[in-house]
Amino acid sequence: MIIRYFAHNLPASKLAALSDVSRLTINQRFFKLRTRIAQLCDASSPFPGEIEMDGSSFVFGILERQGSLH
Repeated sequence: MIIRYFAHNLPASKLAALSDVSRLTINQRFFKLRTRIAQLCDASSPFPGEIEMDGSSFVFGILERQGSLH
């Protein structure tokens, strides 16, 4: 259940309200999931080690429509 709601980006406080698990425990599980995801991403990266960037700038925008972020 925790993984399903993690995938749907449900906040830990809402998941705690829906379950018998404390918010602290859910936050700990979310942290472990994020850590494992980062490890798997690093392991499958085609670039071993550190990646050095040049002076390029990238701009990202967030657009909100009807309560959803894009």
